[in-house]
Amino acid sequence: PRMRTVFQLAPLLRLGLRRRAMCAVSSLNSSESDASVPLTAIQGADVKAFRDSLRLYRRCRAMPPGEFSTKLQRSLDVLVDAYRLYGPRGVTSSFNGGKDAVACLHLQRAALAGYCTDFRPEKSPVQVWRVEAIFFIIDDEFPEVRDFVETVADAHDLALDRLQCGWIEGLRSRIPETNPESGLVASRAFVLGTRAGDPNAAGQQHFGPSSSWMPPFMRVNPIIDWSYAEVWEFLRGFDLPYCSLYDKGYTSLGKRADTMPNPALRRDDGTYAPAYMLDCSELERAGRHNAAVHAPNKAKDGKAMNNGVRAEDPKILKVEHQPAPREPLPMGKDDQSRL
Repeated sequence: PRMRTVFQLAPLLRLGLRRRAMCAVSSLNSSESDASVPLTAIQGADVKAFRDSLRLYRRCRAMPPGEFSTKLQRSLDVLVDAYRLYGPRGVTSSFNGGKDAVACLHLQRAALAGYCTDFRPEKSPVQVWRVEAIFFIIDDEFPEVRDFVETVADAHDLALDRLQCGWIEGLRSRIPETNPESGLVASRAFVLGTRAGDPNAAGQQHFGPSSSWMPPFMRVNPIIDWSYAEVWEFLRGFDLPYCSLYDKGYTSLGKRADTMPNPALRRDDGTYAPAYMLDCSELERAGRHNAAVHAPNKAKDGKAMNNGVRAEDPKILKVEHQPAPREPLPMGKDDQSRL
């Protein structure tokens, strides 16, 4: 076999160092203060899954300082603030089984556990809520994706709605009708896996309201400033599961008819390296041979649609999200201990 160059090995070496640093964090003893807090399961939520999510939250918060750690903390802050504003049942993950959505889902379950634990009323038991999520069933879906989504939903006790309809119709089904006489607008927050490098991400920030022609909701993009490599750094560094197709050379998943392994990862023997070996993020969608996936979707009026917010929509927030100061309640003798 052909010898790999230093440039080809560099991403693996960097990832190895980062994973060793994260493993050191994960070796911390479980927090007695967290373990001793009484829990109240809401609507049959799984306490074991909640504790696993809380452990992930503590590990993320304890990650050593660095460029990616700063982004990770900001992502958690964004999601915790979403829960502060909309509550456990008002924040829904748009989960399609892809790597970005998987990263967001793990961040979201961690943030929900942290919010329920650290922001509860003093001396009150922790309310255990399930993560709300929706999965749109599409024709010509990879069976590996569907199987993975179901496995994740079971493992992490998701309140997962499986929808076989259009995106707008699916959103409306999750947003309560507004009573005009109440003076209040019924709204929800939807967590999306949009990143700045995506074809439809122009002008998007961590938070952004939906366009006026859509149901009222807040778009939450916790990984908007993450790179392709950082998504893999998070998933592999924290040993989080992802769809098996990514280990077969797929780097961006769509329908089976328009998706193939990434040619940039093809080895001399005809096999493909895993997705995390791709060191040129500009080639992330090289395996998507349908031209439509390389351009924004078009609305009837010809204007671009960005998952609910037009790129030129004046309501898109133009300032970076500034999270509210976290003030965790006392949890025992050592407030800094981690699970």
